[in-house]
Amino acid sequence: MKYLKFILALIIAALTMTSLILILHSRSGDLIIFCAGSLYSALKEASLNYKMSKGGRVNVILEPSGSVTALRKVTDLGKKCDVLALADYTLITRYMIPKYANFCIVFAGNEMVLCFTNKSKYHDIINGENWMEILYSKDVKFGFSNPNEDPCGYRSLIVLALAEKFYGKPIFDILIGSNSNIKAYFLKNDTVVIKVPSNLKINTSKLIVRSKSIDLLVLLKQSVIDYAILYKSEAIQWKLKFIRLPPKLNLAYFNESNVYGMVKVILMAETAKKKIVKGKPILYGLTIPYTALNRRQAISFIKFLLGGNGRLILERYGFTVLKKLIIIGYVPKELEEG
Repeated sequence: MKYLKFILALIIAALTMTSLILILHSRSGDLIIFCAGSLYSALKEASLNYKMSKGGRVNVILEPSGSVTALRKVTDLGKKCDVLALADYTLITRYMIPKYANFCIVFAGNEMVLCFTNKSKYHDIINGENWMEILYSKDVKFGFSNPNEDPCGYRSLIVLALAEKFYGKPIFDILIGSNSNIKAYFLKNDTVVIKVPSNLKINTSKLIVRSKSIDLLVLLKQSVIDYAILYKSEAIQWKLKFIRLPPKLNLAYFNESNVYGMVKVILMAETAKKKIVKGKPILYGLTIPYTALNRRQAISFIKFLLGGNGRLILERYGFTVLKKLIIIGYVPKELEEG
């Protein structure tokens, strides 16, 4: 009897082990994605569709933040992810390649706009001609994301510096210089240098700065602020009203690259070396870090995202998907073929 019980126990143990092995092999593991906050909603839908296409066998974990913060998680903190998708592809080409990754795929563009709601002060009279005067108003509060953490933040500074050049009015100093310790230097050679201290300080309640753009979206919806400089994709996703800015300001046009390039932002973040960002058209990029634990699944997800269904999702969320992807470095063969 004891012998039979022993045999039965062995059989049960073997069956249990077999079941565990089958379960483990039926799953493809976790896919960890560090992404720009502005990409989060689109990637969330894309990841759900991707998971369905894989029969639910992969668990996609999205970790949104400002793109600079996402980059530093890998380069400074040694955190591991399988896909890194940022709102400024040059963060990858300058600070990831070749030490932390060996390629970058540039896949989408965006546009800077001034967002507001029906509850924003002067929402019924603001337009593309008077938006500066509206922001000047003492009772108006506006915001942008932290330039030391989020490309949307340093792009907001570039927009306002270009606006000062474009309109010939002291827009930057009135809105930024007098309300913070961020300073802009308009040089004789027609260029602008903006310095952002690591200990960023705001000295007025008129200006609100938060870590990432999604934090500002919440403040807009709650009427804590009246206006925010954000991406057009975010305005579309959150159903906000927005003012489109002239092509020479909105960082959306390749033929204005020389104009955008007249502005340079120096970021003095405490957790990393000084970073210099030059004005340029907005382009998103992604890569797979060397330390990725699920590289096979990362490649599969990128193929899905940049394929037909993924492109439709990105476009629906307000991104301009490039007709021809820009490949930098040594992209995996599977992605070249796709």
